[in-house]
Amino acid sequence: MNIREETDGRTVLSASLLAGVILLITAGVCYAASDAEKPAAATQPSEKQLVDARAVLQQFLDPLTPEEKQNIEKLIADLESNIWKVRKSATEELYRLDIRALPIIAQTAKSEDSEVASRAKQVLKVLHAKLENIASELNPAIDTLAAAGDKKIAAMLIELLNYPKHSIRYIAEYGLRRVTGKNFGYNSYDESDERAKAVKKWRTWWEKNQADFIPTKPKPFGILICNSRGMTLTAVGVDGKVAWSHKFGRMISCAAGLPNGNVIVGSMRGEPNVEGYDADFKPVWNCDNLGFRKYVHDIRCLPNGNRLIAYSGAGHVSEITPAGKVVWQKKGLREPISAQRLTNGNTLITETIRKRVIEVNRAGKIVWKKTRLRYPYDAVRLANGNVLVAQFDKNQVFEMNRAGKIVWEKRFSGFNGAPTGICRLPDGTTAIINRSMGAFIVDCDGRIIRHLLKFKTDWGKIRMAPAVVLERKQSAVSSQPSAKTKQ
Repeated sequence: MNIREETDGRTVLSASLLAGVILLITAGVCYAASDAEKPAAATQPSEKQLVDARAVLQQFLDPLTPEEKQNIEKLIADLESNIWKVRKSATEELYRLDIRALPIIAQTAKSEDSEVASRAKQVLKVLHAKLENIASELNPAIDTLAAAGDKKIAAMLIELLNYPKHSIRYIAEYGLRRVTGKNFGYNSYDESDERAKAVKKWRTWWEKNQADFIPTKPKPFGILICNSRGMTLTAVGVDGKVAWSHKFGRMISCAAGLPNGNVIVGSMRGEPNVEGYDADFKPVWNCDNLGFRKYVHDIRCLPNGNRLIAYSGAGHVSEITPAGKVVWQKKGLREPISAQRLTNGNTLITETIRKRVIEVNRAGKIVWKKTRLRYPYDAVRLANGNVLVAQFDKNQVFEMNRAGKIVWEKRFSGFNGAPTGICRLPDGTTAIINRSMGAFIVDCDGRIIRHLLKFKTDWGKIRMAPAVVLERKQSAVSSQPSAKTKQ
């Protein structure tokens, strides 16, 4: 391997050496991500796990000591030496620094001295690779500390909301809401002034509540399963037992549960397109007055009481009030088959025809996207900020991080193994619907651990719902098509 290239008496690391360094570090990043970001069931952490988890967060929070800063400045000065061995030794020492040195090295990379700038840029690449490696451990570390009831986790994440690198702020944003159950409007994509306002609210809340703070525990839930071919909606508990099942007179594709126990059902074919039902499956709501007579492929009930509906045939996703008024809409989409309102106020949308998943802000601007997919049929932003995708044309369900790197996947064989609906459960397992097997749950290693319902279908979503949805009156169970009723 060529270690140096002599020019005007000064030397820079060769491209081949740099490539080797980056390759080794990148391999470490991939290995860490594949292990660290796998969904994992909640267990009581050991003392060593707690120490390691705290160390991960501290690497982003601890400042350089005066002695460490002085040593870095000396190494940077040595990069200007006329002696090649001094420059080489200084560069190698800089490679060994941790991510706290990033701001100083970034500034050095702007040096007017071409060799100093070149060497600093090489070091910067290595430090950024280290940062991504540690970032892949952040979500598991947050979950570990939350599972142990560590009160300090909230304060540490609030500080990370101001981290210079967006990807770290992004993880902190999702982690903080995950462990506190609170939301003060912080969005890692916002400009610094807007972020500062939200951070101030978080700090005010923490000052008032830190003494009594306990990390949030998962709430009880049920699972709603849509079988489009069988025209049935079924609710099951976490134990996999069927609570009730109802047959409709049209091909339903999606459903959502309300906090009062009612359900809203969307149809791919047949009318009404969207209709809400009480505990006796009597129609109590629809939005037919809007005239959106096109396929509906996804429904979400929002915390503000509105409904987020993906009209795939009409090419838009609309937020509709209980009074039937459209208050937000993203038009010009190509077959939006799933839509999810995120806790940061943005909306995650699957565009099957364009073969992509996009995140749009309230103004409809795309702030994140993953393209060149193979007919994505469902996408769900997870509590850790990653995205779970059902890729129809590759018979694959996978989880990817914000950079688009796959950190977990489950594959099926044959055309009829194509997945149409997905849902990540609080214990880290994944609920899936595919065309030939029906609905089932897989563990972190992709093994099927429970069949919920066996059926063959064409479409269908599977979603978590409030536990109260399971407690419907027995008279709601029916094998007869319900009457078509308009509002």
